[in-house]
Amino acid sequence: VFGDIDDDGDLDMVAANNAQISGQSSLVLYRNLGTTLETTPSWQSNDGKRYYACCALGDVDLDGDLDLAGGGWWEPLVVFENRGGYYNTLPDWSWSPPNSQDLVCEEICFGDIDNRLSPTVNSERHPVTPAHRLIYLNQRSIRKIISISYSGGQINQSSYCYSAIDGWVSFDSIFTGPDTVRVTYQYSKDIDLLVTNWVNDRGNFYFLNEGPGIEESVVKSRSYHLPTIVRGPMVIPKDLGSYTIYDVTGRIMVKDRFDPVYLNPGVYLILSQGKTHKLVVIR
Repeated sequence: VFGDIDDDGDLDMVAANNAQISGQSSLVLYRNLGTTLETTPSWQSNDGKRYYACCALGDVDLDGDLDLAGGGWWEPLVVFENRGGYYNTLPDWSWSPPNSQDLVCEEICFGDIDNRLSPTVNSERHPVTPAHRLIYLNQRSIRKIISISYSGGQINQSSYCYSAIDGWVSFDSIFTGPDTVRVTYQYSKDIDLLVTNWVNDRGNFYFLNEGPGIEESVVKSRSYHLPTIVRGPMVIPKDLGSYTIYDVTGRIMVKDRFDPVYLNPGVYLILSQGKTHKLVVIR
């Protein structure tokens, strides 16, 4: 499962390791190093499991980061709270039926079951190219895609598909060059936990989120995570606002351009909205 665990703008990966044959069963985290994932996990759970089978990401406690849920065969369901981009090795929450044989978890996910709160509307921009047509929205538990537009106008529903659970959108071959899509959508902040169970006569399970209520609002997101490593030209989205790119000597290279920007390989700094981002351009 992919998600931005440490809020650095790129996608990390979590996975469930099953030790049915041999080895240690655990949930593992591979952080994104810019364009590749770690080859050795930087974190793994240490809770004595043997049959982890699935995992899911979602903001259970409404603090803006992705918590981690996991489940397996004949073992408790667990949730690890995200604490500033890190998880403890032991879960913060767990549950098992009185008879552990009644739970053989095959899939686990987050979603809004009880519709306790009205959906929240978000609008955001993401860069795309003809070769890279899949984006991850800033939120998950998508209720509805309201509209998607790009330089060519509105994008028809037949030209994209999306995951309501994981929050990605994949586009057909409609882009002729680097572009920016604007996605307006509804999502649920108050998410519940759903579990499929292989034990037919026991049934599946769901767990309602009993956290405090939150205020629904329309958010016009102006946040944009710039990539750390870029190959070839890049397009700076207009909603980033005024920006300046410097080389390592402090020389201004580009300022407030929103067409494709070409830079020689090297290390650069982007200053925008009072923040500085490091940028590495490779061949």
